[in-house]
Amino acid sequence: MVGQEIMASTLAALADNCRLILLGDRNQLSSVEAGSVLGDITGHGQPLTLSPQRSKELQALSGEKPAREVKADSPAIADCIAELEYSYRFAESGGIGKLAQAIKQGDSTAIEALLGKPDQEISWIDAEGNEPPKRIIDLALDNYRAIFKAKTASEALAEFNKSRILTARADGPWGETGIRERLESAMRQEKIIRANASELYKGQPIIIRRNDHNDTGLSNGDTGILWPDSDSNKKQLFAWFEINGELKSFSPHQLSDWQTAWTLTVHRSQGSEYEKVLLVLPAIESRVVSRELIYTGITRAIRHCTVLMMPSQFLQNTRLKYHRTSGLYKRLGWQTEDNQ
Repeated sequence: MVGQEIMASTLAALADNCRLILLGDRNQLSSVEAGSVLGDITGHGQPLTLSPQRSKELQALSGEKPAREVKADSPAIADCIAELEYSYRFAESGGIGKLAQAIKQGDSTAIEALLGKPDQEISWIDAEGNEPPKRIIDLALDNYRAIFKAKTASEALAEFNKSRILTARADGPWGETGIRERLESAMRQEKIIRANASELYKGQPIIIRRNDHNDTGLSNGDTGILWPDSDSNKKQLFAWFEINGELKSFSPHQLSDWQTAWTLTVHRSQGSEYEKVLLVLPAIESRVVSRELIYTGITRAIRHCTVLMMPSQFLQNTRLKYHRTSGLYKRLGWQTEDNQ
């Protein structure tokens, strides 16, 4: 998620004798800002090889022959890349792990086999028409009801962080805004919340959209929940956030830039994990829905992921890979598509 400008500034600020270690998933989405730095450095999914010299060094250190292919023309940067393959988030042998691996490798045969196979970790909902079916709203309500039964802000925030609706887009009926509005409307109809559309309400989850290190210490992406203080007026709401393992409250008026967080774009969810994920992918054709976006969305789930999309369209979109044009990729020695 680090853009080209920020990475350039970071590198320029490092001392000459500094050793830099970058940790990330090269199969996820590129940054919102310009560039795709991690993807460029790691070869955009190309098989990682070793130079003969590095292979001998590793064999001498470990006493075992490296599993990677040895190539005389291996890019020098490849010798510096280690790929961690074991996931502590979900089991490799489970439905999420199998589907994530198939998507990462672009294995259409394996993806197609998993599409029609019942699984405890993956559920599928067919999606046609101009907007997501009501079923996705019903599922979200079932996941979120426990929030409003919580007794404390800490319990409510913990319940909220168990589940999330992820979308490919920010706007439109398939985006985070459209689905959030439908969800809140359903909550009002069921009298789960009594607020008007413009009002704050108990149990409202919020996400910070801009760093505010000076006044509140909150950062872009921090998630909290509106809840009354047990020692004050039950009608007065505070924004509660967990910071360094400690729950802290702020007046909503102290928060400079935030939005309701029932739904998130897949881009914004990177780096997060949830027990349950509802991944909403548009039924209409969209170049936004690429292999990287689908892989990122599914791998946010720990225990279960519900995917909303027609199987045929899902399979088609997992074939779409988009690489941003960058001089960095070529200068590091990776082969372009023209000379592979």
